[in-house]
Amino acid sequence: MKQSSMFFNRCQTLQAFSALIDYPESKEGLADQLEVLCNDSVSNDKDRIELLKKWLDSQSLGSLQEAYTGIFDINSLCSPYIGYHLFGEDYKRSLLLTGLKEKFRLFGFDRPYDEMPDHLSVVLRFLSTLTDEGFYDELINEALKPSIGKMLSEINPDEMDNGKSSNEMSARNFYASILAALKNFIKLEAANDQ
Repeated sequence: MKQSSMFFNRCQTLQAFSALIDYPESKEGLADQLEVLCNDSVSNDKDRIELLKKWLDSQSLGSLQEAYTGIFDINSLCSPYIGYHLFGEDYKRSLLLTGLKEKFRLFGFDRPYDEMPDHLSVVLRFLSTLTDEGFYDELINEALKPSIGKMLSEINPDEMDNGKSSNEMSARNFYASILAALKNFIKLEAANDQ
């Protein structure tokens, strides 16, 4: 029973991160996902998540969408594609894309066809459904850990001022904080598997 409860919590957490890393469709949806992270027993970033929730309340959906596009899409500070971080535009990324599509098919995962299979939100959503622990561990350790580290270095959280009030937080800080919380979650997941 405890193991199924842990799996359910892991699924909820991964789905929350997936929604937070995806293009924002509603402020309420993002607030709900932050609440999931705040209530998650494995999260050790509760104070930071509370700050993110306050900042989110002060933003319009349009400003969030504009910020997301600026950070992740047009002239992006940070590419959301894990294959890009692992291989650049090398043919190995194509192999990763093909391999992910095959794994999605094998495990019955329906990815959104308007997004590449290596988009971080798609991979997180896939991981939330995955029951194959071996492949789960492989994706976490060989793809997500190095990719998220590189994404954080692109956003450059070292330039963020963590002491700022919620009104002074920028969208860049918001997404860097989400990625940092995801990095902590993955670190805990990797440690639990050993």
